[in-house]
Amino acid sequence: MNTLADDLYVDNSQPDIDKMHIAESFLKLHLLPAIETEIFPDRILRSLRAHAFMCRPGTWRNRRNALAHYFNFADDVELACDIKMMVNPVTDKAADKGTRALIPKKQKRTHKVIDDEHTKVVSYLERTNDQAVLGAVIIARTIGVRPSEMASMKFDDSHQSIFVTGAKKRRQGDRGIDRTLILEPDDYLIIKEAWAQLMIEFNRKDASPERAMKRVQNRLYTVVRKVFEERESYPSLYSYRHQLGSDLKASGMDRVTIAAIMGHASVESVNAYGDRRHGGRELNLDVSDESLDAVKYTKLSTPPSVSKQTTSSLEQKDAAKSDRHTTRQPVEDIAQDTEETSNTSNQNVDNEDSLTPSAPIPYQEKGRGYKAVML
Repeated sequence: MNTLADDLYVDNSQPDIDKMHIAESFLKLHLLPAIETEIFPDRILRSLRAHAFMCRPGTWRNRRNALAHYFNFADDVELACDIKMMVNPVTDKAADKGTRALIPKKQKRTHKVIDDEHTKVVSYLERTNDQAVLGAVIIARTIGVRPSEMASMKFDDSHQSIFVTGAKKRRQGDRGIDRTLILEPDDYLIIKEAWAQLMIEFNRKDASPERAMKRVQNRLYTVVRKVFEERESYPSLYSYRHQLGSDLKASGMDRVTIAAIMGHASVESVNAYGDRRHGGRELNLDVSDESLDAVKYTKLSTPPSVSKQTTSSLEQKDAAKSDRHTTRQPVEDIAQDTEETSNTSNQNVDNEDSLTPSAPIPYQEKGRGYKAVML
């Protein structure tokens, strides 16, 4: 039976550079002043325990593991084991309610990125020549993939399509899907070039590829804090994903197609991303029929007054697949149509995204699909 000390050495023939940097940074910035007669190991443990009240649990766990890794390679295995065995005092099951209430709150995040804000971020990244972060921003803005999905994207030049492996996909099939996104030739080349720029970070020889995307996100956070000094919340790669959700809703695209593009297994998840009032970009983004088939057959909940006029997600899929570029049912028209139905029965309906009338309402599309304007 392996001991904890044995486990520390598993797959650790070489130090993890990222973990070593995290540990060195902690020792430099967060090590508390020594108390009289206090030995160094106790000082480390006390500092790490106090740090739990200043950062999110996930951040604390990463720093604890980094310190254990650091002292393991410093030949202080006993201290490394003590650090590894530490439990966060704020999230400890034995902690009282008062202590657990001290868990630091999540940072405020914005769910929209207007064109002017995007231009400022891109301009700063171009001036500082951070190609990897710039590539990630362009990918997130144009196709809205999750940060964890960017590295594994596969490009098909013959069809100008990108296969995205769903990061949230599970065996049960209840979360996340793989999807194939179809772009216009110009946009496809832009994304392919942006991906090559992002891969610069993953191919660095002085840092581990496993934490490449985390480094990109951290550098983007540093950038937006400099660009938007007086803001309380800052744009992130996920902010761009939310913005694309808003643009897709505002475009009038049907819910099943939106779910497939965003990588959702269910149309119910469409409600969590974007607000059509914050959208408006012209998009040219499509998805394969196989991706539409992967969206779950989820029947949307509706008030009793309009239940007879609803359609299932299966019917929405068939409509989307049969003619995806001539007749669609805009999300905003769903609200208008159901509002009329509700007025007839003297009932108020507030959730416009949960209502689907029986017949789709045609609208005029511009050219092929939805044009994505790149800045």
